[in-house]
Amino acid sequence: MEIHIFGATSSPCVANSALRRAARDNAERFNPQAVATVNRNFYVDDALPSFNEENAASTVASDLVEILDHGGFNLMKFMTNSKKVLATIPTEKSATPDLNLDVDELPVERALGVRWFAETDEL
Repeated sequence: MEIHIFGATSSPCVANSALRRAARDNAERFNPQAVATVNRNFYVDDALPSFNEENAASTVASDLVEILDHGGFNLMKFMTNSKKVLATIPTEKSATPDLNLDVDELPVERALGVRWFAETDEL
């Protein structure tokens, strides 16, 4: 099969299976933490990982884009509560490409249907 029906009951499972397959097929080329992020931190099309260090978050974000690109996925709409990490994300992949990191506050976003105040990192 080459096509899956959008909105089918099985869609969340199929989406996660496809993402995990892309990570598994490319695991030897990338940071193990990025592969683990695909396996543990995606819910349908949202990735919600958490990091203690900004450098780790930046590295994993970059690796996620590459891993999933190899599987035919274009990862987009990155948002983080760290302006330092957000500065490492290409503008076209950011959830808020017009955001001025020097003066603007981070926006309120939605994650899995819940409002996330990125500036204060509160749900």
